[in-house]
Amino acid sequence: MTDPRTSTVFGVGMIAFATLLLEVDLTRIFAVTLWYYFGFVAISLALLGTGAAGVLCYLNPGRWTGTYHLRYMGAFSVALALLAPLVVGMHLASDFSAYTLHHGWFFAVLAFQMIWFSTLFFCAGMVISIALFRYRDRIGRLYFYDLVGASLGSLAVIALLYHVSAPALAFAVSAAAFVAALLFLGPTAKPASRAALAAFAVAAIVAGALNDRLGLLAVGTVKSYESVGIQSTEESKVYEQWSPVSRVAVFAPKSDQTGRERMRVTNDAGAPTALHRFDGDWANANWTLTAPSNAGLHLRPRGDSLIVGSGGGMDVLSALRFGNRSVTAVEINPVIAGLVKGRYADYIGRIFDDPRVALHVREGRNFAAGSPDQYDLITITMIDSWAGAAAGAYMFSENTLYTYEAVRDYYSHLKDDGILSISRYYRWDEGLRIVNTYLSYLSEHGVADPESHILVLVEQPRVYRRATLLLRKGPFTTDEIRSVAALAAENGYAIVHAPFEVEPEVLEGRGQGTFFRRVVGASPAEREDLLAGYRRDVSPSTDDRPFFFFMDRLRDLWDPDLTDHPARRLALPILYFVFMLFAVLAVLTVFVPLWMRPDVAIRSIPQRTRYLLYFAGIGIGFMLIEISLIHRLTVYLGHPTYSFVVVLFSILLASGIGSLVSERIPLARLPAILVAIVLLVAATTLAVYDQLSTLMWLGLPQRVLVSVALLLPIGLLLGMCFPLGIRWARQAHDHLIPWAWAVNGVFSVFAAAASLVVAINFGLKAMMLAGATCYLANVLLVTRTGSLVPRAAG
Repeated sequence: MTDPRTSTVFGVGMIAFATLLLEVDLTRIFAVTLWYYFGFVAISLALLGTGAAGVLCYLNPGRWTGTYHLRYMGAFSVALALLAPLVVGMHLASDFSAYTLHHGWFFAVLAFQMIWFSTLFFCAGMVISIALFRYRDRIGRLYFYDLVGASLGSLAVIALLYHVSAPALAFAVSAAAFVAALLFLGPTAKPASRAALAAFAVAAIVAGALNDRLGLLAVGTVKSYESVGIQSTEESKVYEQWSPVSRVAVFAPKSDQTGRERMRVTNDAGAPTALHRFDGDWANANWTLTAPSNAGLHLRPRGDSLIVGSGGGMDVLSALRFGNRSVTAVEINPVIAGLVKGRYADYIGRIFDDPRVALHVREGRNFAAGSPDQYDLITITMIDSWAGAAAGAYMFSENTLYTYEAVRDYYSHLKDDGILSISRYYRWDEGLRIVNTYLSYLSEHGVADPESHILVLVEQPRVYRRATLLLRKGPFTTDEIRSVAALAAENGYAIVHAPFEVEPEVLEGRGQGTFFRRVVGASPAEREDLLAGYRRDVSPSTDDRPFFFFMDRLRDLWDPDLTDHPARRLALPILYFVFMLFAVLAVLTVFVPLWMRPDVAIRSIPQRTRYLLYFAGIGIGFMLIEISLIHRLTVYLGHPTYSFVVVLFSILLASGIGSLVSERIPLARLPAILVAIVLLVAATTLAVYDQLSTLMWLGLPQRVLVSVALLLPIGLLLGMCFPLGIRWARQAHDHLIPWAWAVNGVFSVFAAAASLVVAINFGLKAMMLAGATCYLANVLLVTRTGSLVPRAAG
């Protein structure tokens, strides 16, 4: 048995650190330059590159003998260090703004870039693969350093993004890879070589620190919401700041047709808000009196307000202009909170310094759930729009503000005559889905006449027409209906639904409005029948299926004309293309090379299918469980970035410990470990998941600790399965090892993509249980082979 040097295992940990840093960094960059559906691409790139590296390593076993393996590990580390800034820079310099989705050049360049990105993970994968091949008798120890390094890399992203941009993190990846090369080559390299590697590492750190000032790597074009192109430019940008939550960009002031000046602010190149210029003279804020989104303030002008997603402050300005007694503003993005309290405070009239205003940097629903107060008005105006703060288009992303459980939280924090005011797009049935959710909640809680609690106002006809949904805790009064009807008549708005008759001239007479009223006025059974045949699925989203913006039915996924939404229409075609691209790359880089080499053929190995199914099972199962936890804890932690990092850190750290412990565990215990995973995951899914919503009142640090405590036992057991599986497979033949690596990696890639379909259509619990089922199937595989008693490898 050959034990690796301490410098070698620390080098492996450093490469894993760099790999996770790169993986999470790409999710942040893709959120700005491309779309949410590329969130799984970063994971898939890592899995594909690592799988291909493992195959190449095992196809050339003679190269990694003696001390030569350290030279190769150092060389691939240097390659990663040099390529990381270059490949990221190439992507950032690409301009897709002239191309539409159907332009062949877009797909060609996209495929080219994905291949180059995969080379980065291939280099990192080669380092890990050589180490595992060379020290395969100590695979548990190596996996420990690998996974612990990866978990620390996921944490480093959070810390670094508070200080530098996502493009600058490419230099951090480079610095970590140079340090790894120094650790690998240090014992045998010449002093000049060691000095050069150390100098390059320092240079990379300096470049990363100065990147945002010098513009070495910077975002050029961003994803577009227009139907004419994939990307757009940001020519009038005057300020930019990154954080773990999003990349915030502020644009030069512009005046609208009324002469009001404002500065547009975007989150990850979307989800726009605005900084409205205000000089402190309340007469210059009279325009807020006629905004349709402020209809709730007309009914509760002197009340206590909660504003979820205060953004640039328009809702706060409106509440102050109407004379609210207190305004509780909640903003998830610390960068935007800093802008309205600091850099642009004077521009917006220092409204957040008003003694009536209290600004809290928290996720809105979490704050509402934990607040001891009750409010006259809760306002949610166009929050988490198309782009979403961390994940691009929210068609495939979770949104916890509009779920059935969220309505429960808001309802419980309204005063007896309080109003929940939500503004969403009218054309794409977002308003209809929210109203249906509120109706369902009221009906299931014994409210006899739920339609009398709903009033819907819609803007003048235009493409991006917004509806304001006024959802009252008690029935609307006649005076309240007349007040809103007068506001509509005076400003050209329309009433979509009111509990009482309104003047015909203010009633929305279009077909969509007629259907809306039929749905609101129907009984629960009639409403279910009406919506069953509707063009979109507007059933209430839940914390188990929190994909509010995804309204396509499973049977309609292949219909290209299903939506004319300028962002969502791109989702499925690009998702299909990327999935097929990875499928082809997986076959070409993993299976074909293995199959064409007769010296690693496995056709003669007895029960080979059982072994390969085992590694396919843990590849699929691990990814389904991990991704399910990421989605589910997004609901609990309040943001995809927090969930992504907490889950990766906890699962990888615990898996590393489990891998280390597995060296002391007899192979005969493998079935028991698999059974324990099934029972633990099932218990977590069926018993613990729903209890998380009762703890949403906790602060973020406490919720993180709860999440880590939930994840550690699962990760500990999951981390034992791969090294124990390798020991089991080696009993049959060493030639099974490259195949095991390949099958595990490729099926992990497919699971990452397929998880979206499972979660959206069947829910997060179903996805979690599907992952547990994979481990249950593996119990049958390992117990039926009868080969868990150690013997010499073939």
